[in-house]
Amino acid sequence: MNGNRNVGLPRWITAEGMIDLAELPIDGILKQAIDPEFERFRSACVLLGSMAGAGRLEAGLYLIGLLGCYASDW
Repeated sequence: MNGNRNVGLPRWITAEGMIDLAELPIDGILKQAIDPEFERFRSACVLLGSMAGAGRLEAGLYLIGLLGCYASDW
């Protein structure tokens, strides 16, 4: 994607106003993924899967680890 051309917007927001999953910071998503509330865990896993599909291989690796670690919980 073309970088963000609008001053003041985060780098993961494109000029068209879309979220660029290849640029989205992963730290907050990983914190959400270890939340004991199931819906927050689920949302984080879905987003990590989407990020992996967008080319973020580390997101896929974290997702595999999370699903393996919490396999008995779901």
